[in-house]
Amino acid sequence: MFKPPAEGDKASTDADTAALVGFLESKKEAAPAAADQLGEGAGTSLSYDDFMSSLYSNKSTGGAGGSAEVKVGGKGESFQEYIENKEKERGDALVRSFGVREDMNKSGMRRAKKKTMKFGTKGKAIYQMEDTNWVGCPFLDDGDKACFCVFDGHVDKNCAVDCIEVFPQELEEALGVAGPDATDLEAVLRESFRSTDERLLHKGHEYEGATATAVYIWRTPSGERYIQVANVGDSTAFLCRGTKSYTLSLDHKVNSESERARMELEGVQLTEGQSRINGLAVARALGDHFVKQRKMGMSGEPYVSEAIRIEKEDHMAIVASDGLWDIIDGQQAFDLIMNMDRSNPTAMAQKLCKTATASTACTDNVTVIVILL
Repeated sequence: MFKPPAEGDKASTDADTAALVGFLESKKEAAPAAADQLGEGAGTSLSYDDFMSSLYSNKSTGGAGGSAEVKVGGKGESFQEYIENKEKERGDALVRSFGVREDMNKSGMRRAKKKTMKFGTKGKAIYQMEDTNWVGCPFLDDGDKACFCVFDGHVDKNCAVDCIEVFPQELEEALGVAGPDATDLEAVLRESFRSTDERLLHKGHEYEGATATAVYIWRTPSGERYIQVANVGDSTAFLCRGTKSYTLSLDHKVNSESERARMELEGVQLTEGQSRINGLAVARALGDHFVKQRKMGMSGEPYVSEAIRIEKEDHMAIVASDGLWDIIDGQQAFDLIMNMDRSNPTAMAQKLCKTATASTACTDNVTVIVILL
């Protein structure tokens, strides 16, 4: 089974201290170079940091080079046939297609008694959909740009709703300083999250917040395609390369090693086994400015992945709220949909949604975006 990268593979820029860097760097001393795992064409932007360490199995366990007998794509094709055909289907498009599905999962929320602080007409707390999503494909009417976002609100849905208005505006503004041949947009994504969070403060989101995951895909004038992810919280994104899935984002749980290290170095007092900040299980989010202003450990600084050059074997990306990932992992998600009709990514997203909500362990809203590269 696929194992995501160990916590803390990449030092967070908001904890710019030698102690944290040393702690995080110690996690990867024995790891092989990513270029060795990927082979030729990996590109200089692909390093061990972030998800690339998880490619340890690419050559030895049926990755891109060893999956010819696997039937995929809903047409009984071998994997190599599927890859050749999907490139023809994509043509000059940036991506082949995408599908989005969401489910409030009211029955699951009832089981967990997850009512929000918002009150209905009868003065009682209500169940509601706090996930939102936004897709710009193409983005800014530019066929060489696309962005796919999932926002998972908490306390109420209002912060997540504002994110789908504010974030695209701030991303557009930040992209104005990037050249057309850029192969790494880390600074753009960081600025987009920073300015979005600032505007959410002005909109009054002191007590509400949202996790945020943005998957940005672009093409340079030379024709190379790139994918890069920024996130706060635990709405995870995966890339499917060959028959394996690899984590593109980093979950920010309060009880994770890397987040505890960051908070302790910032002077936050944490108790042993503490798993929440002011009732929240995530240590990073947009909004939640009451908690941020009181220096309790909450941060709006995103994790930003490496800029990954999209290779021929990279054929799908999945981004979803934690309602899905509480039930299955990235590899299981890919296995569930790998042989579905590739002309219908919406059906793929729907299958993943239903897989989550069919489980009695699922007690949250579920949002899924499937992107066919």
